[in-house]
Amino acid sequence: MSWGESTKVMVVSLGISEFTVQNYVQSAILKLEVFNRVKGVAEAFRRGIIQ
Repeated sequence: MSWGESTKVMVVSLGISEFTVQNYVQSAILKLEVFNRVKGVAEAFRRGIIQ
C-alpha cells in the first residue's frame, strides 16, 4: 500500500484473493483509526510501523 499499488496489483504480487487484500486494508485502516488508505499509510509512517 505504501508504494501506491492498487488492490489488483497487490493481489497478483501477494498471490491472494482480492477480497483478502480488501479485508487486510480495511482492517489496517480501522486499527490505525483513519478514514482512507492515504491517511493509513501516513499514520503508519508516523507511528514507525513502516519505514
